[in-house]
Amino acid sequence: MASGPARAAKEQQARQLAIRAQKADQNDPLPLFAFYESYHLAGDTPTRQSVDLLAGAVETMPDNTLMRQALVDELAAERNWAEAIHYLAPIANDPHESPRRTAAKEQLEKLLAELRKERGLPAAS
Repeated sequence: MASGPARAAKEQQARQLAIRAQKADQNDPLPLFAFYESYHLAGDTPTRQSVDLLAGAVETMPDNTLMRQALVDELAAERNWAEAIHYLAPIANDPHESPRRTAAKEQLEKLLAELRKERGLPAAS
């Protein structure tokens, strides 16, 4: 595995490939997701641009729960509770029972609790 400058060059190359792929087909959100994920795979904090591109990818492909969950997790890490709740709600409110829906409902409760705490509201009973 590459390290130091060689690794940084590989990471940059991967991001450039994702950008070129997106430019080749601007209706395909997957390169935007790949661009965002390149930061996680490298162990780096995603840039604001990569998070915004991920949000755009989710808007383009709203039924992709993998991308949506990645955005929720990123927004929660940024303590952006309201926006994370907004993007998580469709998964948590899916009419079909699934382990993903159950996990999303649990995460939604935690996010709502954080939002209430941040706003100085009492905990839900």
